[in-house]
Amino acid sequence: VEKVHWIMAKGVGGFSNIAQWRNGMRAIGINTKQTIRQALPAIARHMRDSIRSRVPPGSASGNFPGYASTGGLQRAIVAGPVRDTGKRFSATVGLSSRANRITKIKAYVHENGMTIHAKRYKYMTFRIGGKWIKARQVRIRAKHFFRDGYAEGRANFPATLNRYMRMNWPPK
Repeated sequence: VEKVHWIMAKGVGGFSNIAQWRNGMRAIGINTKQTIRQALPAIARHMRDSIRSRVPPGSASGNFPGYASTGGLQRAIVAGPVRDTGKRFSATVGLSSRANRITKIKAYVHENGMTIHAKRYKYMTFRIGGKWIKARQVRIRAKHFFRDGYAEGRANFPATLNRYMRMNWPPK
């Protein structure tokens, strides 16, 4: 699963009118770079939560009643710390580097879709709605929880930054 990087630099980020934001913030005496750096953890958490909300169990997109996920995949999606390289800030949002191999495989399969086949036995066995089903292969449709969650987080960047500014203004 590809990690998502959120970088704030000149003209780069979640919205195109960043120059207007900077000018407005400078006009009232706010240090733009420092403010965005302080807001980035909240923005990364929002993006992480946008991705997590799409992963079953608990996601509205799942219509398969026998889905076997226990929440491990949701918990494996994390927001990393903010890194400062001088002119840029970045926060990594994605699958934890500590996630086990099976969790990484599940994330890949559910993000991109795939057909899984019985390997060790002739059939895979699933319990769906109280009934046992045997299958030699199962098609897992692509759910795009990373892609769609990232897109939502990116689209909501201005609102998340605005919310952070309102909660933390004036500076303490």
